[in-house]
Amino acid sequence: THCISSAASDVYKRQATDETKEIIGFPALKGGEFLKNDIQQLLADYQQQFLVEINHQNWRLNTDYHFGGYAKTSSELIDFVNDFYQNTLVKAYLNTPNGQLFYAHAQPDKAHVAIVISSGRIEGLDKYKELLWELYTNNFAVFIVDHQGQGRSYRYLKNKHKGYVNNFGDYSADLNLFNTQIVDTVWQGKKLLVSHSMGGAIAFDYLANYEHSFSGAFLSAPMFDIHTKGIPKPLARIIASNAVRLGFQFSYALGQT
Repeated sequence: THCISSAASDVYKRQATDETKEIIGFPALKGGEFLKNDIQQLLADYQQQFLVEINHQNWRLNTDYHFGGYAKTSSELIDFVNDFYQNTLVKAYLNTPNGQLFYAHAQPDKAHVAIVISSGRIEGLDKYKELLWELYTNNFAVFIVDHQGQGRSYRYLKNKHKGYVNNFGDYSADLNLFNTQIVDTVWQGKKLLVSHSMGGAIAFDYLANYEHSFSGAFLSAPMFDIHTKGIPKPLARIIASNAVRLGFQFSYALGQT
């Protein structure tokens, strides 16, 4: 089943009757020409449902960027990404009261919007190389920071494989520090907050508790709940809180090693 996302649909609604705009799609699948018929049908259905005139000629699919199939790459693409990471992306450390946070940023000459990324659990900014490159080459300024306890940022525990934070609010405090001391110092234009998984929960907590100037936020699969593997949540909370009271806050959760 193929569909146009609600976000993409909203974009098309705004541009459908604009003769000066063109929408270009890039299928990730090899042989993505079949999507043209699907799109034509969706446009026809949309036109009939909402009784609007649609310019059926202001869009096209470029099917030459699949690199041989879904999720495949080429050595040329990898070289472009690595060159950007090594020679264009500015990487440094931000001092905090508890340790240093590793971060990176880059601003193309024609940047019109900045994207600030709050990554997920155990994700260092190295994992976002290609996304950062893609955004940069499309004239977005990019900013990203490794949360405490992961990537190249500081850790409380000697065992670097353990995820630990004194208080979840410390993550959003770090994000606020990064935003005020780095992002707002380097960039004075429009900015959006993009987040994933645990980074979505951090972004949500930050937006709810700190003054900010973000124009919008995108939360991808935000971690708004924890899977307790069949243990009722009230019981799980009791077990976790008692474990902390007994001094096991630095240990793995029950059943984990």
